[in-house]
Amino acid sequence: MTKRQFIVLAMLVVVSSMLGGSMVSVLFHLHTAMGQETKQNILRAENFQVVNSDGKVVAELGIASDNAVRLGFWNDKGSYRAGFGIFESGDGALTLYDEQGHALTEYGIAPDGVVRIGFWDQKDVYRGGFGIYENGDAALSLYNGDGVLTSEYGYTESGDVLLSFWNSEGLNRMGIGVYEQGDAALTLFDKEGKAISEYSVAPDDAVRIGFWDREGNYRIHAGIVDRAEVALYDEDGTLLWGSP
Repeated sequence: MTKRQFIVLAMLVVVSSMLGGSMVSVLFHLHTAMGQETKQNILRAENFQVVNSDGKVVAELGIASDNAVRLGFWNDKGSYRAGFGIFESGDGALTLYDEQGHALTEYGIAPDGVVRIGFWDQKDVYRGGFGIYENGDAALSLYNGDGVLTSEYGYTESGDVLLSFWNSEGLNRMGIGVYEQGDAALTLFDKEGKAISEYSVAPDDAVRIGFWDREGNYRIHAGIVDRAEVALYDEDGTLLWGSP
């Protein structure tokens, strides 16, 4: 039995349980047919539907036009409330909906191995998500009412912990990082995403504050290591003046 056939069979078992086991014998023959291609007792259909006593569809298993395998559920008012799909691209998702059919939350895995949980508001705007990536990174992201990323808290494979903030135009304006080497920094960015100021502490406990000009050139820093220091740089990064 192929992996895709197994998924279809598992979905059929769920539908069968809703029917009180009336499809058990059919599923048994379907399993036999999948495992032994020489058998002729194969049940074939594009869709399977489960209806309630009023004839309303409450569950459906089918193959969509995009070759996705989908299992959906409706409530007794005819509202689509939950769906599970395995797509041709290799990703899969479980999605829950409100009474109006708007997606509220989704748990899925993408073809690149990223596992995500996402949340929408009742206006169909994506507002938050949590993801774990194949390389070990993880992030919690929050969005505003327009679906624009506003903040993200993440952990990288190298052990860095990062907290970033964006403005309403989607530009990164501030970041806080604690790094594996032991240093930490608060960085401010201009409207073009260039660093303009950074307040940091190094692994050796040196505390520094630095400033860049609008061209991205590092121009001033002040710090305390064993003693206080101040330095000024030209546009090429050459030291102009330092004390002590």
